[in-house]
Amino acid sequence: MLRDVRILLTALVLAGTLAACSPDDAPVAQPTGSPSQVSAAPTVTPVPSASAMPSVEPVADVTVAPERPAALDEKPSRTGSVAVGSYFMQLFPYASATGDLDLWNSLSDEACEFCASTRAGVKANGDAGLHDVGGALRVLRSASREVVKDQTYSVRLDVEQSASRSVDAGGVTVKSYPGPKSLRVTLVINWDGGWLIRGVQVDPLKS
Repeated sequence: MLRDVRILLTALVLAGTLAACSPDDAPVAQPTGSPSQVSAAPTVTPVPSASAMPSVEPVADVTVAPERPAALDEKPSRTGSVAVGSYFMQLFPYASATGDLDLWNSLSDEACEFCASTRAGVKANGDAGLHDVGGALRVLRSASREVVKDQTYSVRLDVEQSASRSVDAGGVTVKSYPGPKSLRVTLVINWDGGWLIRGVQVDPLKS
């Protein structure tokens, strides 16, 4: 069952299925194609991070789809890749809460096994009459680097995930997931006439 990004990633790591993903402290997964297309030493360019938010700020309503970023309709850039990656990860709790996978699928590359596993988990929960409450993600810090010019980007997001719970159709809690949790998300994002997520890796954020 899919209720927690860390639980999902643990399962994926054990299965060895995190294709096209790259932790922050490891080389970025290289896309297929001619080696000459890949820059020899891409430079990490920090992108302005989200400001720290006051603790009294209400948790986002994950049953409402996150606002679609303008970057989805713009030419590729490092800043745009961060906006797209942030939006995609905010679709995670939305899909888990509502069962609506249309937006998630529209940005998921066929090669992204994290994307496919999330899709399968959401469908399985729906079939079992379950949905999630809570689990909102907010971005604390972000950075991006260009792996293939105007095409492939490695995006790093440090995020905080709020507590969540799985409930049945009657609203009875089946399982609770404590929070907040601090996570580091690394995405491989590709542009080919439109943005697609090629891979995702999630790790606990070290203090």
